[in-house]
Amino acid sequence: MFDPHLALSKLERAWHFFRWRTIVVALVWLTAFLAFTAGAGTTERPGIPEADWTVRAYYAVGMFVLGGLDLGLPKGGPDLARHALWVAYVVAPIITAGALIDSILRAVNPRRWVLRRLKDHFVIAGCGKLTMQYLTRLRQVHPLRPVVIVEKLADSAMIKEAREVHGAYVLTGDIVTPALLELLQLDVAARVMLLTDDDLANLDAATRILALAPSLRGKVVVHLTDLQLRHVVAKTSLSQACVFFNTHQIAAARLVEKVLLPHFETTGPQDSVVLAGFGRFGQTVLDELQRHAIGTFQRVVMVDLECDRKSRSFGERVGYLGGYAREAREGDLRDPALWATLEATFAEHGECPVFVLGSGDDRVNLNTALWLARKYADALVVVRHFKPSTFIAEVAEEARFVPCCEAEVLVESIPREWLAA
Repeated sequence: MFDPHLALSKLERAWHFFRWRTIVVALVWLTAFLAFTAGAGTTERPGIPEADWTVRAYYAVGMFVLGGLDLGLPKGGPDLARHALWVAYVVAPIITAGALIDSILRAVNPRRWVLRRLKDHFVIAGCGKLTMQYLTRLRQVHPLRPVVIVEKLADSAMIKEAREVHGAYVLTGDIVTPALLELLQLDVAARVMLLTDDDLANLDAATRILALAPSLRGKVVVHLTDLQLRHVVAKTSLSQACVFFNTHQIAAARLVEKVLLPHFETTGPQDSVVLAGFGRFGQTVLDELQRHAIGTFQRVVMVDLECDRKSRSFGERVGYLGGYAREAREGDLRDPALWATLEATFAEHGECPVFVLGSGDDRVNLNTALWLARKYADALVVVRHFKPSTFIAEVAEEARFVPCCEAEVLVESIPREWLAA
């Protein structure tokens, strides 16, 4: 389907690239044309000033082809016109030679030809879902700003979208490779966004980038999802040089503040919170609950295929606070037997369950939410998903569960300074 906004964006980028050269060429041609019109002539082609305007326009264009060598030297006419013609004689062949050299460089090494012209550009590490959301927001503010993406996997599904939709230049390689870092023109970059899924790679890249380009201090944004690493980095000098964020933390904080706490206020302390999926998102939700909601719920049930290991890891890295009971249940969210045992527990304790479906599989979260919404008509069911979905929004309204879209929360939460040059 034709997208007029995308087509306009591509035309704008093309015009931005060729604008300066077009203006210079037009000015030089106009200088030669006006010099002929004012009476300046040449030694080998007499009669040009008196000829029709089309003839004068033709010989003005000839300046760029042979530099006026077949016309001879400027002569006659007013001094200003003759001097202007000399300027065209000198500048026109320089423009032609420059264009020829650029074309050769592009053919021999197109990547270096593009990169050596970078200035005030944005560098992004990683070409995943998070990068696409950031690029969408960035293009709303800076539709023409040069963007270079470094992606480790050459077959990443989103490389084509980054190039064709957002006009980004994509390099395949490891962001921490010294040779690749040198290509990125970091000393004249506007901002660096480290958005890969590998926390250690992001931290390593941030350290290397700041060593190469200290001017980027305060302009390097690092995605960091590991709760323990977040506490460790807070004690290092890197915490003062970079800006750190966690998409899970942003979404979890919004969920607790806007959804869970208002619900707890209306139901009393008998709530039991089921964290279905205890990966990084589920653990971050629990961390936010411990920070801001202790005393408003009585029990947390953690559910995951590897729940024992993950719950122990959370206890060692982050720590459990008192004020509520907790229980770890291993099982598949798609297994009815798991929910049958939990149902018996809810009835035994007289609890009002709150379900937060936060596994890494959006489809599993949605299917489980539909079943729970039918099973527990009065329960609060929250479904975490990453990409915005009109379908999920419509189903949520009909089935009466609460969608929690990480991408939407992230886009709404991006500070203006992350988009500034």
